[in-house]
Amino acid sequence: MKRFFIILLAFFAVLCGCSQNGGRPETVARKFCEAMYDNDMARAKTYMVPEYAKTAPDVIQATPKQFASYKRSLKRAKCKVFPDEYLPDMCVTVRFYIPSSPKERWLACSMEMEKVDGCWKVTTYGY
Repeated sequence: MKRFFIILLAFFAVLCGCSQNGGRPETVARKFCEAMYDNDMARAKTYMVPEYAKTAPDVIQATPKQFASYKRSLKRAKCKVFPDEYLPDMCVTVRFYIPSSPKERWLACSMEMEKVDGCWKVTTYGY
């Protein structure tokens, strides 16, 4: 019986940890972008797979005007999630776009994500 309660407690700990990070890839991706556009890479790295977070820069080189523009675009952006062909439940690509643009132009951020311990985490990102 004691083992059952330990397993149940561990399950809820993992579940609560994922819900704090959003749980869904698009939610985690948006929070990751918001942290980057606030130039808070310490917070952005919490949404990344730890091995990749170690190689991410500590500061993004952009002007305050550029960050403000990125934030405005992100607020009105929609995102699309593209499942991986071979591992659709474990790897996805998330891209943000502006729906009113003629060709649904992609925004500055697109990222690859993996499911780690039941939570979506960013592996790579690009502008």
